[in-house]
Amino acid sequence: MTDFNFDGLSFADLGDETVAYRMSFSIEADYVSGESLGFDFFFDIIGVRIGRVAGGLTYFSVDDRPDTAAESELMGFIEERMGAAEGELD
Repeated sequence: MTDFNFDGLSFADLGDETVAYRMSFSIEADYVSGESLGFDFFFDIIGVRIGRVAGGLTYFSVDDRPDTAAESELMGFIEERMGAAEGELD
């Protein structure tokens, strides 16, 4: 495993609190034939809190960075559901 990174991810502010991180690393395998095969792995971890309700999204991809616009759209749906859940808590 090489090129390990764990960094904050620039992400829209949602709910009362938002945290977002990207973990990435590369793996290369060498074969007896002398060939090698490599993969780049990406994990995006996004968490949101609205009042007493916490939720999030974990997105995984291989060889392509995750699409943060798609993640933001998905988190928008999750945020709506979380807001409704928070409203039902009392």
